[in-house]
Amino acid sequence: MPVLRFPNSQSDLDRLVRQMTLVAEKFPNASDSFSLDDIRDVLASQSQISSSGASGALAVSRSTREDRSRDPLYNQVKMMSEIYRMFGWMRSTTGNRLDFRMTHLGLTIALDSSSMGIECRNGLIRESILGVVFPNETTTNVGVFNQRPFSWLLRLSRKLDGFITRDEIIVGLLGTIDDLVPGEIESVTTRLESARKRGNTAALVEQLANTNKIQVNTLQNYTRLPIGILSSELTGWASPSTRNFEGFKSPVRGFELTAYGKAVTDDLENSFDLRLAGVRSLSDDERALLADFAFYSMLENAGVPNEVIKDDIERLRFGGHRILTALGFTTGQKLLFSPELQETDLILAKLGEE
Repeated sequence: MPVLRFPNSQSDLDRLVRQMTLVAEKFPNASDSFSLDDIRDVLASQSQISSSGASGALAVSRSTREDRSRDPLYNQVKMMSEIYRMFGWMRSTTGNRLDFRMTHLGLTIALDSSSMGIECRNGLIRESILGVVFPNETTTNVGVFNQRPFSWLLRLSRKLDGFITRDEIIVGLLGTIDDLVPGEIESVTTRLESARKRGNTAALVEQLANTNKIQVNTLQNYTRLPIGILSSELTGWASPSTRNFEGFKSPVRGFELTAYGKAVTDDLENSFDLRLAGVRSLSDDERALLADFAFYSMLENAGVPNEVIKDDIERLRFGGHRILTALGFTTGQKLLFSPELQETDLILAKLGEE
């Protein structure tokens, strides 16, 4: 069976945001297009990436290969672009997956949030991450049927008594390719709880690796980004800790949900998780209205000041709620839908026509 794979160019969320901000400052309009080489040049000029012991223009010179697949900086930036697209901060331009543009969400985080305060910016980052879902319109994860990974990671951690290890992330997150299967999270939780008692979580990792013909080290590398996000000060969801379990002779290292992380997870359990399949029955106009409303709902949930979004959110709320109610939404639920990740270019283009 397939596994969920994350780019592992780096796991420092704060650095990823700072680097994305540098790109946004160079290309500050949603209509500006840029290439992987443009991203590389921006980051190299600010000594944010290096190659062969060099930074800046010398790093670019040392890295560049005629065969781009062997170019270290090119590959590093390509993996970063996958992360940014997965977060909904960048999109490929229509017809060219290797040309990009900043999304309105990415520009709001990088540029507009500077006047709103650090907590508002961090709220936007958290909303972006909770909005990550597969499948989507901007990235692929081969073999994964349905997965909202960071919401799942928090919920699974909560069910495991607020604590999760790297091996449990491999088995419980990377090994789950359809989170919409009824009872799936309870099944995964039971399996991992049993492994804790037996002390054989590592054996489950080996089994997953062998089934997929993947090295255990590769699976461990896939956890770098989820762990970096889970334990980042920007999210505030968890912190490194240890626990004693019946099946283990010594304390086990892992990540303990904070009080805030538990509160976020409790909200997620009452959320309305809207996937691509859920909007396909709507007309294009309904989808465009819903995308517009969902964007401003993300800003509202992130704590963007009311005076900034009040007119837009009130203009869209009635129509947005009407569409969502028909889909099963209940007033008071948190909406999980990241339009610049999940919607098509056609639908997003309609927003600019109004």
